[in-house]
Amino acid sequence: MNSAPPAPGTGRYHIRLVTSEEEFRSLEPVWDDMLGQLDNTNVFVSFEWMWTWWSCLKKGKQLLLIVVKHGDETVAIAPLMRDKRRIPFTPITFKELRFLSTVPAAYSPSSFAGTLDVLTRPGHESAREALARYVLTQIGDFNCLRLHPLPDDSATSNVFQRVAQDLDLTATVGKVFDNACLRVAADWETYYKQRKKKERWRLKRLTEKFGQNHDVDWVELAGPDQLDEAVGNILEVEGQSWKIREGVSIDDPEYNHFYFELAKVLSRKGWLRVFVLKANGRPVAYQYYVQYRGCVTALKTSYDKSFEQFAPGKLLIPLAFERFFRDGVNEVDLLWGNLNFKRKWTDHLCSRHEICVYGKDPYSRFIRAALTSPTLRRMWRYWRRHWERLRQRTD
Repeated sequence: MNSAPPAPGTGRYHIRLVTSEEEFRSLEPVWDDMLGQLDNTNVFVSFEWMWTWWSCLKKGKQLLLIVVKHGDETVAIAPLMRDKRRIPFTPITFKELRFLSTVPAAYSPSSFAGTLDVLTRPGHESAREALARYVLTQIGDFNCLRLHPLPDDSATSNVFQRVAQDLDLTATVGKVFDNACLRVAADWETYYKQRKKKERWRLKRLTEKFGQNHDVDWVELAGPDQLDEAVGNILEVEGQSWKIREGVSIDDPEYNHFYFELAKVLSRKGWLRVFVLKANGRPVAYQYYVQYRGCVTALKTSYDKSFEQFAPGKLLIPLAFERFFRDGVNEVDLLWGNLNFKRKWTDHLCSRHEICVYGKDPYSRFIRAALTSPTLRRMWRYWRRHWERLRQRTD
């Protein structure tokens, strides 16, 4: 762990920079203790998620964990990394700071995390400003700081924007996506009756049609003793999915086995929930969820394209949701994309935002101009529409 002198304006806080995996690993007890004191947290900011992602996908990136202490107590952690990337469609490269487990485009189908933020212990909100000032004045060697996906009620974007203004740096804030969420406030029977009559009728007809042509069954797989079966079923479905051709399969080389390594960790912690729909004993759809502190989050889903006429992914939703209700889950998060479908099963949208802060040296100003150019924005809108079409096919 590298100690650094306090940055101007950090006051009573002492800030340290962690760049080694050994020191990263040693933070686990402190990380868990801090999360235990936070009310609004999620699996994406857990140590297990961050460590597994870094272990699988660290290639070409530099670890930069910012640890803020007040006396002997750790009061804030920002899990950052430095990544070298290119301006899309050009050979021009630049250096970017981001949260661990993110890709440059938050909405991309290759994106991982649904919600991230700086971890801040209650009673130490001012530590967030000290951290922001340290990042923007002391780390150096980056052209752009890009933090997403931040909750809409997070103070992080406001704090970084204010500090950037003090330092005469250019900062932009904008929404990147909405997550479709459900607060579980009723019993299953009441909730299901509140779904649109047309949708319930359609599901009934699909179920009957599917059952007339195939012997249909489903199973939930969760513990370590069921992990191999879960992974085997997922791979069998993915092998017959449209995702293989589009390069967004769960076992795509780009992910470097992340989701399967994560499944090992989740199963040991009791957080893994995989639902599989079968036809004649053959898996034809799966949904890979994680349950963390009362909230269930959908990480990955897919279906066998040869069964598309029966919409097997849609048929799994009520089966999984009924189990969640009966198990006493507090919230379900279906993440972003394909909101027209997901809103049929959820009751509100949770907005996620991004803040970008650019350096004021000439090259950083050039990067900002290039990334925000009208031409690149038009290309971005095109790819966003393409990614949305891909996500619509998932369900």
